[in-house]
Amino acid sequence: MIILRKVIIMDDKNYFSYLSKRSRLSLFIRRILLNEIKNYYHGKILDIGCGIGEFLSLYQDSVGLDINFYTLKYCLEKGLTCLLSKVESLPFANSTFDGIFISNVLEHLIKPRTMMEEAVRVLKPLGIFVVTVPMRAGFEYDKTHVTYLDSVRLETLANNCGLVKNKMYSYPIRIKFMCDLLYFCELRGVFIKQE
Repeated sequence: MIILRKVIIMDDKNYFSYLSKRSRLSLFIRRILLNEIKNYYHGKILDIGCGIGEFLSLYQDSVGLDINFYTLKYCLEKGLTCLLSKVESLPFANSTFDGIFISNVLEHLIKPRTMMEEAVRVLKPLGIFVVTVPMRAGFEYDKTHVTYLDSVRLETLANNCGLVKNKMYSYPIRIKFMCDLLYFCELRGVFIKQE
C-alpha cells in the first residue's frame, strides 16, 4: 500500500534544532536502536541522510551524507566524515561502498525509487543495504512524511532497484499489529545487492 500526502516542509535550521534538542533519553534510545544495525556491516558504509551523525558515531568506517547544511556542520564539528549532497546524484563512483544505510528518509520523498537506484549504484555487488522506515503510527505522527512504505511496498521497491531481501522485521517489537500502534516502531529491511 502507498499513501501520498501533501508535502510539509520544515526548513533546515528548524529540522536541525529538532534533531539536536531531543532529550537525552530519546538520544539514548536512538543509540540502542542503531547499535543493532551496525552488526550487519563490514567495510566502508555510506549513511544517506545522516542527520546529526548518530550512526556515524557508532560505526567508525562510515561516511555520512545529508542535504541539511546545519546537520552537516554539526557532524563536522564532532569530527565525523560527511558531505553535503543531494541524493539524486551521489558524488561517488559505482561500487564504492560495502554497505548503505538509509534510516527515516524514504518516507519524506515523493519518489523514493530515485534515491534507492542511486544508492544501489554506489554499493558493491553483494553489499548490504539496510533501510528503516516508520510503521503506521510513526508515519502518521510526523506531518513531513509523504510516502508510506509497508513491507510489501518496501520489498518491491528494493527488488526493482536490484536488491534481494535478506530479512525484514518490525523493531523494537516484533509483533506487527503492535508496531502499527506505537509511533517509535520501525520497519527494517536488510537487502543484498545482486551481482
